[in-house]
Amino acid sequence: MMASCTIGLTGLATWSAIIGLSAFLAILTVSLLYMLGKLFRVPTITAWAKIEIYEAAATVMFVAGAAFIIGIACAVDLSFFYYYLHPALGPAPMLPPGFTGAGDFFQASTTYLADLQHLTYANYYLPVQTVLQHWEVQASVSKFSCLTSICLILPQGWSIDPGTGYYSKMGAGYFILNSLMVAMLSISSLLFMLQYASSGALLLLFPLGAIFRSIPYMRGFGGALMALALVLYLGLPLLLFLNALIAYGPLVNAPLTLPPKCLATGEGACIGPMALMAATAGFVTVFLPALDFILLAAFGRELAGLFGSELDLMRLSQLV
Repeated sequence: MMASCTIGLTGLATWSAIIGLSAFLAILTVSLLYMLGKLFRVPTITAWAKIEIYEAAATVMFVAGAAFIIGIACAVDLSFFYYYLHPALGPAPMLPPGFTGAGDFFQASTTYLADLQHLTYANYYLPVQTVLQHWEVQASVSKFSCLTSICLILPQGWSIDPGTGYYSKMGAGYFILNSLMVAMLSISSLLFMLQYASSGALLLLFPLGAIFRSIPYMRGFGGALMALALVLYLGLPLLLFLNALIAYGPLVNAPLTLPPKCLATGEGACIGPMALMAATAGFVTVFLPALDFILLAAFGRELAGLFGSELDLMRLSQLV
């Protein structure tokens, strides 16, 4: 079963419209430059306009190539990914409503992030919060003691706080809880970025970049916009998909748990497992996305250089 991208921008008609719009805007820009050169009798602008015809053609070729690559990427059947996420359950209730058994990179990445957020909250955040609640109760316990003979005469004695030592544990526990909160915020940010990439980046940034690429001295900026749109639309969901293949299996098949005594009364060696939970969540939700963005920035820079480069007409004429 072939999949199609979620926003419906990869259909032949839609992409043909985008290519046609980019070509029209590029030719319109070049025509305006040519007419301005003729109107004000500036030979330099007129010569520029003649050269820009080739640049406009190159812009259309870049857009057509991007349409072809995105069409291939969106036609990949990723239905196996859902069964990989839940090998024992198949399409389990944790999956989004309306699951059909097939999807694209956006659907797979969204499923991964949604499930990861659920696992982080249910398996890590809530147990740590439960232990901290036990510690708060233990730390607030206070006892009043005195000698019986003195208490019968004068209301004098001393107060004992047997749970004072829990405050040191609570400091470490709250740090771990805050780390898990940062992990969940990171997942939410990635979900919003994925939604922006799937609904707005390609539709807005790519045609705008094609326009600027057809303007002299703006080719670098236009190429950067085109590269940014493609990196967000293709690179981000692809890398999140690879993150899922690396990290999701161990999280589901071997989840970290706290000792039963920690969850029941807050007693026992709880700090070590809690710290391991925070480290695992931080690695999956902070370190791996940071590595993804480094790769995206490096690839986007090279792609922007390709899109924003000037055509060497002399070498092109020799080739022809």
